[in-house]
Amino acid sequence: MKKIVIVLLFIPVAAIMYSSVGNKKFHDESALIAAEMRRGTERRSGEVITENDLKGLPGPAADFFRFSGVVGKKRISYAGISYEGSCLYKEGNPPVPVSGEYFFATVKPGFVRDIKFRIFPGFYAMATDSYSGGKGRLLTGGPGGFTIAESSGPEVTHGLFMRYLSDALLVPTSLLPSSSVRWEKSAGNTASVWLSDSGQNGAAIVKFNNDGSIDNVLMLRYRSGNDGYKLEKWSGKYADYTNIDGFRVPGYMETAWIVLDGHMREKTVPCEKFIIKQAHYEY
Repeated sequence: MKKIVIVLLFIPVAAIMYSSVGNKKFHDESALIAAEMRRGTERRSGEVITENDLKGLPGPAADFFRFSGVVGKKRISYAGISYEGSCLYKEGNPPVPVSGEYFFATVKPGFVRDIKFRIFPGFYAMATDSYSGGKGRLLTGGPGGFTIAESSGPEVTHGLFMRYLSDALLVPTSLLPSSSVRWEKSAGNTASVWLSDSGQNGAAIVKFNNDGSIDNVLMLRYRSGNDGYKLEKWSGKYADYTNIDGFRVPGYMETAWIVLDGHMREKTVPCEKFIIKQAHYEY
């Protein structure tokens, strides 16, 4: 009986240790990609943003940058962000607790995101997605670090490129007008933002609150399903703005797919809910 108890106690401990080894493998790979991206990031030292940088912008977009506190600040070249929350990775299933880290390069758009899914306490699955230089990659793995799936190709690349566009709101200077970013006036309290990089192009409709903060964005992204990839509406909502290094940025974000049901009516499928835990900016 004593031997049985010892074995039963050993099994969960071994499983947690096995899972931890896999977590480290994926984290180390993300850290390597992030380090390479950081080394290759062009720095904009001394480049201070002024009101002249906001000239020609649609009114709501200019108000957003003022609200964010970019005027008088240096342009952010690189950012690291940690988060936690939940993810509904399959419609009909309960959401799974997640946590991870984000690393952004802004002069030449790029990011790598480290995602940890808690299957149950002490037992995790992992994922890493990244975009840089016109190429996107999604890697998912199970406990122990073995690879479950690796995805790339045009749809994955464009989907991750659009992910960069939506999450760049966490790094407010990254969406100032430049050779790769432009804004266009839309109806009411909205504006369209366009991003281009290495042959990738995309746009989002941005809705602003009266105080200048961004309420939500709407865009088209590729969603994978049983029949392959399909362009669907995707929305991101932002709230609980907080001060990070003098910038006002969202402390909470949630995402959802907007799809057609069997009656050709739009329905919202929740996807992610994140709380921003910590962030640091480099200039």
